[in-house]
Amino acid sequence: MRTALLIVCSLLLLVACKKKDRKPGNVLSKEKMQAVLQDMMRADQFLTDFVFSRDTSLDKKAESIKLYNQVFAIHRVSKEEFQKSFSFYQSHPELMKALMDSIGSDKQKAQNAIPVGTTPAGDTATPSGKNIIVSDSTVPAKEKKPFRIE
Repeated sequence: MRTALLIVCSLLLLVACKKKDRKPGNVLSKEKMQAVLQDMMRADQFLTDFVFSRDTSLDKKAESIKLYNQVFAIHRVSKEEFQKSFSFYQSHPELMKALMDSIGSDKQKAQNAIPVGTTPAGDTATPSGKNIIVSDSTVPAKEKKPFRIE
């Protein structure tokens, strides 16, 4: 009798201590989820800064969905896969915190990559009123024109 009770208690202990954060097979990996979320945040920023500020008559929800679908297509993820994965990460706060922290640290690294006082092209910023040429690989060198910093 004691042996049976010991076996039952041991089984209950093993079941209770089972790792609860194990990801189901249909959940995106942390790295893939991070990449998708970063691009969705960039899409939101693009919509806010460039699309909605220029044309206020646009349907914000429709434009957002259109851009999100492009993000899903780029990452080869369906909307349903993303929603299931996002729900999983939301229900596991420690995993969600690690995911969001890694997104924040990547963003901070990118911001720190360009030294303060320089332009993205690496030219030293000049005092106000000076002409500088900003390097842009999409514009041929002969068409580059200086612009005035106000």
